[in-house]
Amino acid sequence: MRSSIDFGVLKYDGHRGAGYFSPAAAPTCAGDSPAVEDCWLLPQPAAAAARAQTPAIQSRVSEPCFGMSSSSDWSNLWPRHVTHRVAPGQLGNPTAGRRVFHGPTNRVLVYRAPSVEEGRMVPMRIGGLRIVAFTLSLFAAAPAPALAQSTGGSISGTVTDGTGGVLPGATVVVTHTETSVARTLVTDAGGRYVAPNLPPGTYAVKGTLEGFTAVVRSGITLTVGRDAVVDLRLTVGQISDQITVVGEARTIDTKTASTGGLISTDQIEGLPLNGRSFVELATLTPGVQLTQSGGQSTSTGFGAKLSVNGSRYTANLFTLDGTSLNDQYSQAGSASGNVLGVEAVREFQVLTNSFSAQYGHHTGGIVNAATKSGTNTVHGSVFEFHRDDAFDAKNHFDAIKPPFQRNQFGYSLGGPIVRGKRFFFTTYEALHERLGATHLFTVPSESARGGTVNPQIQPYLQSYPLPNDGVFFGTARGEYRRVDQRSTDEHYGMGRIDRQLNAANQLFVRYTLDDARVDDPSSLVVGSRLKTRTQFLTAEHTMIRGSSFLNRVQFGFTRSRLDGVDYVLDGVTLPRTTFTDITRGIAAIGVTGLSQWGGDTTNPKFHRFHLEPGRAQREAGRRRAGAAVQSDV
Repeated sequence: MRSSIDFGVLKYDGHRGAGYFSPAAAPTCAGDSPAVEDCWLLPQPAAAAARAQTPAIQSRVSEPCFGMSSSSDWSNLWPRHVTHRVAPGQLGNPTAGRRVFHGPTNRVLVYRAPSVEEGRMVPMRIGGLRIVAFTLSLFAAAPAPALAQSTGGSISGTVTDGTGGVLPGATVVVTHTETSVARTLVTDAGGRYVAPNLPPGTYAVKGTLEGFTAVVRSGITLTVGRDAVVDLRLTVGQISDQITVVGEARTIDTKTASTGGLISTDQIEGLPLNGRSFVELATLTPGVQLTQSGGQSTSTGFGAKLSVNGSRYTANLFTLDGTSLNDQYSQAGSASGNVLGVEAVREFQVLTNSFSAQYGHHTGGIVNAATKSGTNTVHGSVFEFHRDDAFDAKNHFDAIKPPFQRNQFGYSLGGPIVRGKRFFFTTYEALHERLGATHLFTVPSESARGGTVNPQIQPYLQSYPLPNDGVFFGTARGEYRRVDQRSTDEHYGMGRIDRQLNAANQLFVRYTLDDARVDDPSSLVVGSRLKTRTQFLTAEHTMIRGSSFLNRVQFGFTRSRLDGVDYVLDGVTLPRTTFTDITRGIAAIGVTGLSQWGGDTTNPKFHRFHLEPGRAQREAGRRRAGAAVQSDV
C-alpha cells in the first residue's frame, strides 16, 4: 500500500506497508521486511503519556529503525522499518489501534487495527492529529546545529566516565559568562549534547550526574560561525565536588567546506585604520584586496570595493547580524567611502570560497559581522582621533601646503537593564574632515579671448579663469592652479536591546543609522554635493528546546538613499541658459585642449529599500527578500 501525504512545506511519499500482529518473534528492522510501520520521534513527556495509555502494547525495535547513525544524521532521518508485538491475551484490544511510543529515543509506531487477529496484516492510516504529531516531530528528530547565516556558533561534545564510556542523561549547563545567561541540556543515549545558535563570547560548560563529580570547563571563546567541541569526563565521586578546567576548546566547522578567515575583536580594536572603516580589515584574509576599479561616482558607488579571489567588487555580500548591508551598488558604505562601526562590531567572518548556497546571487565573498551587546557589567569607551597638516609636507605641485584637518570621535556604552535578563548597547561615531588639494586646470589665455569671437561663445569663454601659473609656449592656453577643500561630515549611531524572555526564548532588536555628506569643489567651475543615508534594522527571536529543537525567526530591513547635485562655485559667472534651475546641474562642454567646463552628472537620486523577513528551522529554512530601487538621473 502506498500513500502520499502533503504536510504543507514537506511532502513525504513512502511505502506504507502493514505489520504482523503476533506474540511470536517478528521480523526486525534491519532489512526490507514486509512487517512495516513508520516510526519517528516525539518529546519525552508525550512518549511517557502514550505509554501510560497503552499498557497492552510491548514494542521491540531494532536499533537502526531510522537508518540513522549514532549522531542522528539529518540526511538519514526518513523512517525505515519497525516491528512490534501484541501481548498474549490482548488480541483485539482497542488500545492496539493507538500510537505506541517506546524506547529511550521515543520512536513511535503509527498503525490502525480495527479488528486484530494473529498474523493478519492491517493497513496503516494517518489522521489529522497524527499529521500534527508527525510535523512537530520533524523538529525534534535530531540535534539542530546553528544555521550558517546566523552570526552565532555552537558548543557540542560528549560526556563520558573515567573509563571512556558514554553517560546518557547527564545534565550540561552552558553559561555565557558575560551575561550569566545559561542553557541547560541533557545528554542523549550516546552521551552527546549540542547547544546551537549561541552568540559570540566567552562560555563555561558544566557537566553533572548523580554519583559523579561535577566538571566545569571555563574560558571557552566562541566566535562567529564556529563550533567549539567541549568533551567532559566525569569521575566517580560526590556531586557536591567540582573539578574546574580552564582553557580553550578546539573549534571546528563541520557543516561546510567554506574557506576564509575571522577578524577578531583584538584586531578590530588594535590595528590602525585610516578612516576607521572596519571592512578594510577583510584584506587580512588571503585572497581579499581593496580595488580602485570603477572609482567613486554615482554610476559605480562610493562604498568599500573588495575583490575576493579576483571577483568583481559588485559580487560581494555584506551582512550585520544576518541582515544585508548592500546598497543599490551592491556595496557597503556611505558617501565618504567608509563603513563606520569599529566600536559597534564585535568581530566578523570573511568567507572567500565554497560557502553555502543560501548566499545566492553572490559569487564573490561574504563579510558576516556581529555587533556587540550589553553584559552584566557597565562598560564603554570614549575616543577622539585628530589629524592635521602640522606634520605634513607639501608635494612638488603645491605652491602652498594644502590645509588638512580630520576629527573622528564618539563613544560606546553597554550594560544591564535587568541583570541576567535585559541588556543594552549603544554607540555613536562622527567624522569631520576638511581635506585640501591642489588642482591644475588648462584654461584659455588672454590672447585667446581677443580677436573675432562668436558673440554666443563669448560668455562661456569669459567663464574660464585666466592662467595664474604660466602660458604654454606657442599656444593660447595656460595653467590655472587652485587649492580646493573637500569637506566630509558623517554621523553613525547604533542601538541594541537584548532580552532573555525565559530559559527557552531570546530576543534582540538592533537599529543602525548612518548619515554622510561630501562637498567636492574639485571641478573647474562646478562642485558636486553628495548625501547618503543608510538605515538597518534587525529583529530576531530564537526558541530553543534542549538539543533537539531550534527555531530562529529574523526580520531584516535595509534602506539606503543617495542624493547628488552639481552646484556653481562661488565667484563664477555663468551665462543665461535654457536651464530653469542651474543648481540641478550644468551641461558638460568639452573644448579640445581645455579642461572640461561643467559636470557629467546631474541631480542623481538613488533609493533602495530591502525587506527581508525570514524563517529558519533546522537545516531547512525560508528566506524572503523584497527590494525597490528608485533613481532620478
